[in-house]
Amino acid sequence: MADKQALHLIQSMNEKASVPLVEKIIDGEEGEGEGAILTSEGENMIKLFEGLEKEIQEFLDNKSAMLKI
Repeated sequence: MADKQALHLIQSMNEKASVPLVEKIIDGEEGEGEGAILTSEGENMIKLFEGLEKEIQEFLDNKSAMLKI
């Protein structure tokens, strides 16, 4: 994924959330390096998403078993 696209997705996520999920960081006194870190709310959001993903998979597995697929 291109940096520009990644930045756009991060901005979009942060704007839609009630609090920032990702924060931009600048390393070094001269701003030589940039990066991003997840906020604690961002980490919680990932955990919630993973739980939802698991629930959806279990639902699909159960329905497939009922239909004998």
